[in-house]
Amino acid sequence: MRISDKYSQVFLAALFSYGLIKLVPFWGLSLIFTCITFIAPLIYVQNQEMIDNQVENVTHIVETQASQLRDVTVKQTNSAMSTAKAYADEYTQKAQEYMGRSQSTVPASGNGSSTGSSTGISTQSSSTTAHTSSAEPAYLTKTNAVEHGPEFPVAPKQDPYPSAPATDPAATSFSSQLAAEREPLINH
Repeated sequence: MRISDKYSQVFLAALFSYGLIKLVPFWGLSLIFTCITFIAPLIYVQNQEMIDNQVENVTHIVETQASQLRDVTVKQTNSAMSTAKAYADEYTQKAQEYMGRSQSTVPASGNGSSTGSSTGISTQSSSTTAHTSSAEPAYLTKTNAVEHGPEFPVAPKQDPYPSAPATDPAATSFSSQLAAEREPLINH
């Protein structure tokens, strides 16, 4: 059977179904569906070997196509991942180079490490930066965090917005007025 024959059969079946739906009333369609529901098992029992062989052939074809599609997908995904990894490695290398340059050019502030009083961020001294930038960037050294404290700012320990006292007379009177003005949800 040629491919064009399959497509023409599918087209004719779709056209026949469309005609049935447009021309036959609902009760007629339900009668046809009921007849097919009861006749189909009888047809299967009489032609079981041929139907099972065809189902097995179709299953084999579908599995073959699925495995080919899976292989192509794996190849395409691997090539895309390798390309993305190459770009990521390249840009990571560039970012590390820029970070190394920017940390080596930070001006010295005072004599050693100092902690900002308002921000809580610790800064590095020029001697530490010069020492670590020769071998590797300062953000990659493990001893940096141990010597100078955490790299992230410290969270504030006080509440920046103090809460209003619970005995505020204006708030209490307003809430009592609101409660008095509410209408009941259910009218009797």
